Amino acid sequence: MYFGSVRFFKHLFLSLLILLFLIPTTVAVVFGIQNKDLKNSLSVLEHYIDINNISVVPLVKMAGSGTGEIDVPEPEEIGNDRPKVSADFRLTASK
Repeated sequence: MYFGSVRFFKHLFLSLLILLFLIPTTVAVVFGIQNKDLKNSLSVLEHYIDINNISVVPLVKMAGSGTGEIDVPEPEEIGNDRPKVSADFRLTASK
C-alpha cells in the first residue's frame, strides 16, 4: 500500500520542499519585473515634469505630529500658478 508507506511520505516531503523554494522564487521574479516596469513609468513621468517645468505641490501632506492625520490644504493655499492639464493627455517616452 503506497498511501501510508515511507515512500509516500518521502515524496510528500520532497514535493513540499520543492514548493517551498519554487513559490517564493516565482513571486520574487514577478515582483521584480513589475518593479522594473513601474520604475520606467516613473522615469517617464519625472522626465515629463522636468521638461514642462511643472511645479509639484503636495496636495496631501502628513501632519508633523506623527499621528498620521491627513491635512488637505485649501485651494487658496495651493495657488493657481499650476498649469492646467487635461484628463486625456498621453505620456510617451522620448528617444
